[in-house]
Amino acid sequence: MSCQINGQRANLSAERTGLSRLQSGYNYALGQTLASVQRGLGQASTTALRLTESFDPPSPEALYGAAVLGAALYKGRDGRNFALNAAGAAKVASALSGGLGAGLARLTRDKGGQIEERFFFKTNTPARFWASKLTPWFNSAEVGLLGKATASQGQMIETGGQAWHYGLVKLETNRGERTAAHLQSLRWPAQHYYFNRPLSEPEAVGVISGQKGFDPKQLPGYVGQIAPGESLHPAWAAAKTGLIRTNLLYGEAQS
Repeated sequence: MSCQINGQRANLSAERTGLSRLQSGYNYALGQTLASVQRGLGQASTTALRLTESFDPPSPEALYGAAVLGAALYKGRDGRNFALNAAGAAKVASALSGGLGAGLARLTRDKGGQIEERFFFKTNTPARFWASKLTPWFNSAEVGLLGKATASQGQMIETGGQAWHYGLVKLETNRGERTAAHLQSLRWPAQHYYFNRPLSEPEAVGVISGQKGFDPKQLPGYVGQIAPGESLHPAWAAAKTGLIRTNLLYGEAQS
């Protein structure tokens, strides 16, 4: 009887060992498959972004002109006049939105926080910085889609009468820590720049103010942009943003 029980125990132990090995093998294969899929996503997003970034997106003004021409061809003089009025209203709204965005951005300053002004470059370009209550909200868009955040910070930057938000999120993934830096204008239509590394204050101000030597596409860690003209096409902007965020998560990390 004792021998029979011992035999049963041995068989049960062997089965458990076999199941454990099978589970380990399954987990390894699943991990390898997932890693391959993620590498594929990273490579695909990199290729797609290189293609979309290889040409300059149309400016809002060019789109307004195309809309006027299209309306004229389709509806004649009445269509042209309507499109001209709509384009004029859009230009005014864009110009006003910059000042309005800067004013509203100042109102989001953290309680007790200070607005600090610093000067950059040989031109002594002034820029103001302050912590904003909107930073968690802006950064949550990156965190919600990209993964688990281990750090989240940011600030408002105002220069040339225009306000921008700079957000930085560090993400923990199964491919290691990733960084998502997002610089976006607070005007309509908006401009967005994405990097896979932190930006220094001079770099952020240089990009915003269009300083020579600070073309965002030439800076290390640049991933992609959503230009104002692209922001006017929500479906395109959403698709390209998806590519950028996929690349931030699965592309090659900045060394």
